[in-house]
This record gives sequence, C-alpha cells and structure tokens, in this order.
Amino acid sequence: MKSSIEKKISLILLSLVSLMSCVISDEKAQSTFDIQVSKSSDAKNGWSNPALIKGSSFGEIINTAYRLGNYQLLVRLTDSISRNELSEEEIINFYKKMNMGFKMKLQNIEGHNINYKLFYKVEVTATEQVLVMPVIIEDDTVRLELTAFIDELNNLKR
Repeated sequence: MKSSIEKKISLILLSLVSLMSCVISDEKAQSTFDIQVSKSSDAKNGWSNPALIKGSSFGEIINTAYRLGNYQLLVRLTDSISRNELSEEEIINFYKKMNMGFKMKLQNIEGHNINYKLFYKVEVTATEQVLVMPVIIEDDTVRLELTAFIDELNNLKR
C-alpha cells in the first residue's frame, strides 16, 4: 500500500498534468480565434456568405472585432472604395469612434449578385431597433460598405 505522502505526490503530479493540458488547449483555442483574411484563402474559408462565416454572421464578426479592438481586421473587411478614398489611419479612427458593441441578431438579408443589406435587430439604450449593414462581396470576401454604414449608424436613436 502507498503511504499518504506517495498518494499526495501522485495526486499533485496528476493535477499538474491536467492543468498543463488545459493551458495547451487554451493556446490552441486562442490561435484558432485569430482570424486571418487573405485573398488566396477567402473562398476556401467561406468568407463570401454574409449570413454565415465560421458560424457567425458578418455583422457579429464586425461587432466582435470592434469590442476586441482588432482594427486591422476591420480595415481588411472594409470595402475597396473606402480603402482607396481614405487612409488606413482614417479608417481606424472611424472604427475607434464608432459606437457599437451592442447585442445584435441577424433578422433578414436583401440583395443579389454582390451587393447585400443585412438587417440586424439591435438593442440601443434599452430600445430595440433595426441596424442595416450594407455589404459588398469583393474578391470572394464580404466587406463592409463603410460610408453607407456610417449613415446607418447615425440613423440609430441614442
């Protein structure tokens, strides 16, 4: 029979092994959350469907990137017209000042070909409203039409 000290040592070793495996899986989970958008892999990764991208809608991805301060992702998901008209710094400053971070749920999609409008039910200042998110598909990737989206955000009652 094992002494109580041997049992305690075995229990401590087993606990350490369990904790180390949790740390490794957390690192793997974090690395899978880091979203990479590149032109060559967009179509393969399913970035052309605004309603379902890796289990989320496009608006939820924009909202999450905003909450996390992932402005580089937001710039990459901005339409080419806005990226040509504005500098990257101007786009980032817009996203930093944008007032999002509220709960949102996709209600409807309208559009065809490459232009779509995503209709989200949002709750802003304890009032349910509809936020329209205009998007365009460029290079097999959904991208936010920034200037039209600015207008839509300004239409929300705050």
